[in-house]
Amino acid sequence: MLDTVNIKITGSNSFYIDYRENFSPEFKPRSYGELSETEKRPDKKVFYTAKFILKKGILEDEYQPRVEVYEDVDNEKREINYVLKAEFSNSKLFNENSIMEISEHNQARIMEMLERKLRACGIRLNGNRLPYATVGKVHFAKNIILPDDVLMINILDEFSKASMGKSYDITKTKHTNTSETLQHFCGSRDHSFYDKVKDILRPQNKSNDKEKTSYEKELLYTFNLDKKSIFRYEYRLNRIETIKSEINRFYKRPYTEAVLFKDLFNEALWKDLIVKSWDRIIRRPANQLALKFSLEDSDVFKHMLVQSRQGKKDGHSQNSALISFGLAMLVKKYGIAFIRSEYKKIWSDRACGERLDKKVEEAEKLLEGLPYSDDITFVDQKMRAFERITMDSLEKEV
Repeated sequence: MLDTVNIKITGSNSFYIDYRENFSPEFKPRSYGELSETEKRPDKKVFYTAKFILKKGILEDEYQPRVEVYEDVDNEKREINYVLKAEFSNSKLFNENSIMEISEHNQARIMEMLERKLRACGIRLNGNRLPYATVGKVHFAKNIILPDDVLMINILDEFSKASMGKSYDITKTKHTNTSETLQHFCGSRDHSFYDKVKDILRPQNKSNDKEKTSYEKELLYTFNLDKKSIFRYEYRLNRIETIKSEINRFYKRPYTEAVLFKDLFNEALWKDLIVKSWDRIIRRPANQLALKFSLEDSDVFKHMLVQSRQGKKDGHSQNSALISFGLAMLVKKYGIAFIRSEYKKIWSDRACGERLDKKVEEAEKLLEGLPYSDDITFVDQKMRAFERITMDSLEKEV
């Protein structure tokens, strides 16, 4: 579903600041003539001359978007432009929590609520600006309530052995309440996995979500969700180039076309991006080795022997089965990233690159027909079903 979005509103007289004291430092618009010579000098490292941040807690007991106003200098026209950037969770804006998931039909109401909240903070938008605001960052997310026999710790342990390739780093953060957060990130795209329930119950400074609402915790206790786990998968597009690539591909538009806030309200888009990003993880050959080792080791070995025999019935197929089984065992236990790292210490880049990839692909083929673990299978089925969590669905869970 659609979650966090960062939008940008630009243009002369596109917005007005009524309560300047609500910003830190206090918002003080200037004319071009008031700039110093240093500020007029273009600097490629910094595209603005001043930044004003909306103070927290202006909307008491109510979710408040993050807002920053930038002062940008146009030396050619000898004028100053002010740019407004707002970042917010659509689900919190609409539901005051990030457990229940929004619908594409909530678009008009969400934009109305966002404009109202901005106005309450002293920011007035001129005209119908929100639908046409450009998108600078967008996070898509899916919540899946786990039954008691599907364990979050097992899911995170399996995905910690997975890999998205050389350009991605993996972080696995352990918390004092035995929960974990797993993230595959490369800057432009992030894949994040964690338990939403434990994140809500965790102290603010140690949680993934730094802007939790008081209603979220109340919701947990109302529906007895505090005793359950909610698997949360987030697919984050953090750069304009990536956003254009993904969303314009879906709409079959030119890459150069700007992505606007109104473009995001499409449930088919949400499912397409989330499920395809999920598939890119679980269907990678190395990750098949990490995630498809759910049976007893001996049963997996027998399966690989049978699979190898279906090809050429010679010594090579026997060796392939033995090598593939050993490689699959190592990936399952340590992860492909560890194996690549150890390879590099001894063998050439080619050996730990193309040759290792080939061995991984051979092993993956011999695993065909084997299931994922019960935990991964459950999450995979729910991810593809893509059913929204609503108040009605929560009442059925109780």
